[in-house]
Amino acid sequence: MNNSTKINHFFKKKFFKNLKKNKKNYFSDGTLKVFYKDINKRLFSLENFLEKKKIRNKKILAVIYNQTGINFWINFLISYMSDMTVMPLEKNNKNFKKIEKYFDVVILFNGFQYEIIKNLSKKKNKIMMITEYISSTSGSTGSPKMILHKFGSIIKNSIATSNRIKLKKNKNFLIAIPNFYNSAVCHFFTCLVKNINFYSFEGFMYPKNLNKLINKYKINYFGGAPIQAEWILGSNHKKISLKKIISSGDFLKENVIKLYLKKEKKIYLYNIYGITEVGGRVFINDIKNSKNPFSLGKPLEHFKIIQKKISKKIFEVGIQSKFNFLGYYSDRLTQTNKIKNIYLTNDLAFKENGQFKLQGRKNEIFKSSGIKIFPEYIKNEILKIRSISNAFVFSKHFDLIGNAPVVAYESKKKLDEYFIINQLSKTLEKKQIPIKYKYYIKFPYLKNKKINKVKIKNEI
Repeated sequence: MNNSTKINHFFKKKFFKNLKKNKKNYFSDGTLKVFYKDINKRLFSLENFLEKKKIRNKKILAVIYNQTGINFWINFLISYMSDMTVMPLEKNNKNFKKIEKYFDVVILFNGFQYEIIKNLSKKKNKIMMITEYISSTSGSTGSPKMILHKFGSIIKNSIATSNRIKLKKNKNFLIAIPNFYNSAVCHFFTCLVKNINFYSFEGFMYPKNLNKLINKYKINYFGGAPIQAEWILGSNHKKISLKKIISSGDFLKENVIKLYLKKEKKIYLYNIYGITEVGGRVFINDIKNSKNPFSLGKPLEHFKIIQKKISKKIFEVGIQSKFNFLGYYSDRLTQTNKIKNIYLTNDLAFKENGQFKLQGRKNEIFKSSGIKIFPEYIKNEILKIRSISNAFVFSKHFDLIGNAPVVAYESKKKLDEYFIINQLSKTLEKKQIPIKYKYYIKFPYLKNKKINKVKIKNEI
């Protein structure tokens, strides 16, 4: 039995006992509150259903889709407790069709109803046999990825994260992201391991609503996307109960960190660098107490950070861990390096005062007339221009000159192009200065609150 399996078994046994006696803790979507002890009834009902259908000891894929709110989390939890492979999906996503051949039975969860799909021609696969959780989080393109996990990695990181951030039991924790995202699952397990009340809201976008919810439900801890952390920090609305903001998904912009350092005294802000492939949490930076607030912070203790050299100062971040994911599945299974358990993240960084600072993505680097262009480096220089709040730098091909950097920027008003070029020329070499500029009052965003890069590229 490997480390991940041991941790999962230990936690599941402990949590099963906790379900029976815990009369305090609950999870809620605002309309309905479900106490942990109430889960026993649903769990017992599911176990009876499995026995009656004679599929209790089969390899089962639990597909949680076409659902929102509290039913999603109830079905997620009872599927996990019943030793199924759990696959949360977006509404009407049929991704499970690609992998159902590896399971004896697929159970589709739709509210209180179960639909069974039996597989008469099952294919054997060692990785699928030990897969316990299939993440379908959305990347920057908005296309779901199937990432195969063992639950032990999520639980290990949840325990380490709750200890690092010093979360206390019986507090109220709010997320405001789609339930099927891996970051939502990570927050959910963090609440389970610490006996914290879990609030989940999906159907709103506006900062005013978010701040109202924090006060209405006396939220102590908020976990969400950087844009949401920015909404909270930028609001003058009093947040009496809020003690900690945990930002994950994308990395917080420097201007948001500066706003926090200047404005907030009572709230703690934690910037998390989390990779789905290694359980969703890697580095945590306690901004209030950090000597390097713009860095990644310190990694969790069970990770070893590998530095793969890219240039003289820049390296690709690699993570060595026994808790790495099992593999990807698209049209076929592709595995990670199981010998050294190293996952190369594609993220670039450099060292500053002994800590790592992100410097963009490896696949975003391109050459222009033989010179390496670093989009993240250019972006950081653009953001030093006071009125620009966000920027996206990428490569575009031009017939006369080939590939060259271009930029989309977010600002309250359109800036003179020559003014931007003049500012950038003070710090950037000529080849690093973008040759085309696109102005947005507000960038288009995906549902996961990330910039819609595909749309922007098509508009320039």
